[in-house]
Amino acid sequence: MLVNRLFILLLPLAFLAGGCQWLYPDEEEQVLVARAYDQTLSLEEITAQVPADLKGNDSALLAMSLIENWIEKQVILHNARQNLEERNAEIDRQVEEYRNDLLIYSYQSGLVNQKLDTSVTEQEIYDYYENNKDNFELKDYIVKVNYVQLDTNAPGLDRVKGWMESNEEEAFLNLEDYCHQFSVNYFLDETTWLYFDDLAGEIQFTETDKVELINRKDVIEIEQSGSIFLVQFKDYRLKDSISPLALERDNIKTIILNQRKQELISRMERDLYNRAQEKQEFEIYPL
Repeated sequence: MLVNRLFILLLPLAFLAGGCQWLYPDEEEQVLVARAYDQTLSLEEITAQVPADLKGNDSALLAMSLIENWIEKQVILHNARQNLEERNAEIDRQVEEYRNDLLIYSYQSGLVNQKLDTSVTEQEIYDYYENNKDNFELKDYIVKVNYVQLDTNAPGLDRVKGWMESNEEEAFLNLEDYCHQFSVNYFLDETTWLYFDDLAGEIQFTETDKVELINRKDVIEIEQSGSIFLVQFKDYRLKDSISPLALERDNIKTIILNQRKQELISRMERDLYNRAQEKQEFEIYPL
């Protein structure tokens, strides 16, 4: 039986795992453990895959499994090559094409890293936004909002509502100090736009009409899951309206940098082509 023969051959692995050194008959000669067609597998390749802390029969059994897997793979590869011989040329072409694409990509990436100007001014961002507003149509409602999450037994809810409704700097400082002491969570940033659905993922609004809800100017009190949420909408943009520049700034910067990158690559390609043409490094034969 093949398994028994492999087991006998691989018994030295048990001693190897136990700390004994395996001595080859000839240090120049590899010990082979399997052959499949014109491919061979050496003992060294197998021992490299067997963990050093695996002991006794376990190491031999693992090695046997590795050998059988190797043989199975070689059998499948052999039959695949025979049955798909007519496709070998196409596979070779695809491999070569992929290799060429990878070389070009690596060359272009190195060039971009060296030469791309990554500084984008606020004026460039503003100009792009103004010239491409139709590309920034909102797919969802966005809002500016302050909210505070409190335990149901938190003190001074009326004071918190008053601070939230006030436009005085002192009221905001009082609110911020209160949140540091008593809130479970809070968001106090009237300059940042949030997608309404992201906010609704944290707070379960009972009103189903989004437009009516975000138009409210009073502080909305919502009790859920042992917490009280105090929410006040400061501004909003409706779905299908133009997204504000503040929300699109990072996106526009990425677009501008990608455009520069493509322009740099195109310029590089033209320069290389023209240089090769000047040096007569290629020619086109008539058909």
